[in-house]
Amino acid sequence: MTDINDLRRILNLLAANTCNNADFARLCQILDSKQIIFVPGERSVGVGGSISDSVIITGDNNVVYKGPNAEVVYQIVQDVLESFKVSALLTHSEFSKSAVITAKKLAGYWEVLVGRDGLLAQIQSLLAESPDVIVLHGPGGIGKTRFLLELPKIIPTGTSMRYVRIRAESIEYDLASLDCNSRHVIVVDDAHRFGLLHQLGEILINPALAGKVTLVLATRSLFKDSVIYKLGYLAGYKVNEIEVQPLENIYIDQLLRTPPYEITHEDTRHILVRIAKGDPLIAGVAARLVQRGESVINLSREQVLTNHCNDIIRDLKGEFKDEFKEQYYIGYLEILAALGTIDLNNQELREKVQKVVNISQSDEDRVISRLVEAGIVERYWKTIKITSEVLADHILLHHFFQTKQADYQKKIIEPFFELKPKEILTTLAEAEVKGEAQAGLLLDCKLDELRKILIKGDYLTRLSVLEWLQDLAYLRSDDALSLVADIVDEPDKPTEFYQGSFGGDKWEIKHDWLLSKAVEILRYTYLGSLQYSIVYLHKLARYRPLATEYANVRDKASKALVEIAEIKVNKLYDVQLTLLKNIEVWLKQDFTNNLELSISLIQSMLNMVVDNTKQDATKYMRIIIQRGCLQPSESLRQVREQALEILYQAYSQAYSLPERLKIIKSLELQILLPLSTDFREVTSETWVWLKPDCQNTVKFFLNIVIPNAELPVLDAVAKWIRDALHFNRHQLDELELLSQQLKNNNLYQLYLSLFRNKLWDDSEDDYLDWKALEKRHQQAIHHYLEGFSPTTIEKAIWELELMLSQCTIAGESSTSWFETLFYKVGENYPELVPQIVEKALSENLIIKQQLGRLIGGLYRNNLEAGWSYIQSWIDGDDLVLWLAVAGSYHFLDWSVFQDKEWEVLYRLINKKSSQVDLKILELISRFAPHNPLRSIEFLKIIANRSDENVLLRVAEVLSWSFKYSQDGWGKQFITSEDLLNIVQNFERLSRLDYAAEECLAIMGKIDPMNVIDFIERRIIIQAEQHRITEYYEAIHLPYSLVAKSIQSSTEYSNVLRRVRDWMLREDVWLYKAPKVLKEIAGSLSEPLYSVLMEWVKSGDVQKLHAVAKILRVFNSGQLFYSLSREIICITNNEIILSSISTSINSTPGVIVGGFSNHPRQRQEEISSWLEDENFRVRRFANRMKQSLQEYLERELETEEFEERNW
Repeated sequence: MTDINDLRRILNLLAANTCNNADFARLCQILDSKQIIFVPGERSVGVGGSISDSVIITGDNNVVYKGPNAEVVYQIVQDVLESFKVSALLTHSEFSKSAVITAKKLAGYWEVLVGRDGLLAQIQSLLAESPDVIVLHGPGGIGKTRFLLELPKIIPTGTSMRYVRIRAESIEYDLASLDCNSRHVIVVDDAHRFGLLHQLGEILINPALAGKVTLVLATRSLFKDSVIYKLGYLAGYKVNEIEVQPLENIYIDQLLRTPPYEITHEDTRHILVRIAKGDPLIAGVAARLVQRGESVINLSREQVLTNHCNDIIRDLKGEFKDEFKEQYYIGYLEILAALGTIDLNNQELREKVQKVVNISQSDEDRVISRLVEAGIVERYWKTIKITSEVLADHILLHHFFQTKQADYQKKIIEPFFELKPKEILTTLAEAEVKGEAQAGLLLDCKLDELRKILIKGDYLTRLSVLEWLQDLAYLRSDDALSLVADIVDEPDKPTEFYQGSFGGDKWEIKHDWLLSKAVEILRYTYLGSLQYSIVYLHKLARYRPLATEYANVRDKASKALVEIAEIKVNKLYDVQLTLLKNIEVWLKQDFTNNLELSISLIQSMLNMVVDNTKQDATKYMRIIIQRGCLQPSESLRQVREQALEILYQAYSQAYSLPERLKIIKSLELQILLPLSTDFREVTSETWVWLKPDCQNTVKFFLNIVIPNAELPVLDAVAKWIRDALHFNRHQLDELELLSQQLKNNNLYQLYLSLFRNKLWDDSEDDYLDWKALEKRHQQAIHHYLEGFSPTTIEKAIWELELMLSQCTIAGESSTSWFETLFYKVGENYPELVPQIVEKALSENLIIKQQLGRLIGGLYRNNLEAGWSYIQSWIDGDDLVLWLAVAGSYHFLDWSVFQDKEWEVLYRLINKKSSQVDLKILELISRFAPHNPLRSIEFLKIIANRSDENVLLRVAEVLSWSFKYSQDGWGKQFITSEDLLNIVQNFERLSRLDYAAEECLAIMGKIDPMNVIDFIERRIIIQAEQHRITEYYEAIHLPYSLVAKSIQSSTEYSNVLRRVRDWMLREDVWLYKAPKVLKEIAGSLSEPLYSVLMEWVKSGDVQKLHAVAKILRVFNSGQLFYSLSREIICITNNEIILSSISTSINSTPGVIVGGFSNHPRQRQEEISSWLEDENFRVRRFANRMKQSLQEYLERELETEEFEERNW
């Protein structure tokens, strides 16, 4: 029997027109063997007979080729392969063919559309206006699909129409093929079943197609909101909702007189009209029963469908002369209706189905085959489902809940809940929404069971249950919310550990994972339970505020609330109004801790610009950002007024400067006005509508903020004014008044100069000339200092203290000009220094931080006076003064240092303060050239005791001493012993940054074995001292010079042996040794090859296995194959050979082009082994060739799929 993979390969080569003579000869041999060789997908190509009379046929038994002509074979195979590229967008005829066949199976097709003239006219009118989205909704069977077939008659001239195949795996390729110069109408029937709805929605914001596409989505009314939600809120687009109403009786009567029904008896039609109640599907099914000669008197809708279903199954039995009982078909359909789909690859699921229906697997296969052929069930690859959603609903509701013909508990829940819990819960919830109270009772019972599991179960079980509840968040929001609330309200629980399936390390699940999953459910329960969803999301947003392990939960919940607060098109403003009420309550309960979240929510409500970011549905790796402006409305006015009033009130209630500053910044103009979108898109009516908000905010600034505001707050207001004057279309008298008040505030003007690096009258162009800007600042400082005198210094100190304290509290750190001012005071006003120092120390002012600059300036005028302060401060225990001493050293002349200056530095280092150490490290680079030995001593002292931040700075200084220092004091004076003494402290670092790796590279040049010792100790530390939850990267060398420094050493081979020998250890070393070898060697070069060959020649199984494992990270190049061949020649050990196979199958780094290039390349690389003199090598090569061929075919299929779907 010929290998089917070989046959596929030849046909693919034939299709690609790359088939050579040998391949065609092989095809001839296959034809002579009379095999059917190619059956792809839903159609088939059969090739059979001898080469002289071979026949190619399609699945519908049409002969398309007979004879040996290779060119014809190529063309036929090419056409067949092309036919398998199933389009996601269907023409009207393609959609009609499928829809009509399905409808006829259920007697739901009417040849003449009746009673829908008004609906057609309404849709035609909408299409003429080029709307973006039309949602056509109504109950199942009301005739939506039949109506969609009429749309080509009413679309505007020049507009193309396509119908979406709802089973499409992707839609991007088809959307990309749309003509950007034409208008398009894209129709989706049963839109709630289309899994790629969100991608389809992205076509509306595609720049090339925006405004040229109308989506028509048909769905049941039950799923209308869900469909709109899945489509996505699109800025600037309106969704037109149209409900398809039941037909009037006169039209049902007319329908029954038309083909294919043609019921001529008037009384019979009247009976059918009564049964139908405006539903054309029921009318058609009932008419079919009449045509069969059955009585329909006193039948209900459900009885009509039941009788019709039974008739179909009886016909099925008769057609196949089936010995099966009817109950086999009915039982199977009942399970399929309840589960939605059955995956035929899931053997456990199939065994359960067979047990419930009481049939064998072979009988099940026959049942499925006949149901598919009858059109009742459709099969897509290995998944089956009932073709008609109406029929599936009828079987589910009628059999299980209305007549209780089948016991849902025993037939569905008990056998299948463990396998399909999410689907069963969702099905019950949907059945309840459709009016089946019994389904609701069953769901209640199951939810009660799940509640107990959530209370008593372990974390793993509870996470699974929460996953099952995902779909219920919308259908049963109160119940889903109740279950989640129990989890949120419970006390914290410790982390749980689980043993891996195959032994090894335990893995953990933490309590915050559970809460994170709860947030995901609460993001959707708000659609049905708004208030309490907000309450619990707020609780999670404030959960354990000081506990870092819950930071992700808090952030996720906060983002969920912001997402709910965002104003979007077609979203009711009731959501924002409810949130605003909650915000008022939160601020009253805990103002400080709720302020930041409240501001985030309010800002999203005030934002007039609605944006939407989507992946381009027509182009790969392209993101589309769409923006639009909200349209004014009374509801939006109410939201904005309440939101602004909350912020105005909050400012008066704020306790601190940071809180007041956050509130003012939240009122920034780009939030209040649509500044972040194109002005041309904002109508004049919108600007007029927004004017009161700006007026009220300016009045708020004038009357409430300005009189008592701190300097950073005034600066935030000033920014608002600048933006308003620059961008705003409103001419407000209050703006000029507000601007004048700030300009006349001298203290604020000084603040601008010292802390904001700007002056009030500076324009944007002034910032381009840095020299002129610096000169103006120097002049502003000089002008301020001219007013300094013994009588005015108290006022000056108060002003400077006020500015620095407010900036410190506000978190502002730009103080360069402020520091310059203190230096100038010390340099030019030495007589005022004692008064400033005394005031700063006696009252513990924040300007104490600037005393180092003050003394630095004093050095220039009176060195001894400055040194007297240093000697007194070094004896104290004030950290700020220690930092001032260290800071003052920046202004000393290092070349004339005496013992007393060095003694002060020693004393500072002995303070054992990380902050002081960092200051000393800043100084070392300056004094090292003058006293390198003391610098080295200081580095060793600091490195031996410091925390991570200081150690990283030590690494920078040490690296700089070798690489960047002009006179290279590190090269001249740091010995290998000194270097090792300092660098070994880097073992404490959780990661090695670039500077630390540079230090290792330096050490590698001196003694590479010390580097290996260092790496080994870090690996041990990682394995023994650091848990999985703590970040600690043992080593990472590929992008540093460490590897090069070791490679250039005469000890390189011994280093490789040292690391290789780690493979004889256990546990972590089996993983770390290959990784370290890879990082040191880079590739399998001659030195490493020789070192590994030593073990290969030994023949020791453990060493051979170790080399095979190492080769996994060196799986390319001639030396890799040479070493692999040597191993293959001397061992039959399957574990070792399997490891080599894995190395060959693995990709060596980056693959250029498609992944199919990798197995092709590997096949070429091992081709010489197929004729190797060693039988073991030949045997291994043949097995490898077959494996690579299978790999190649998988990749080719994947690439073909991706190509046709982009």
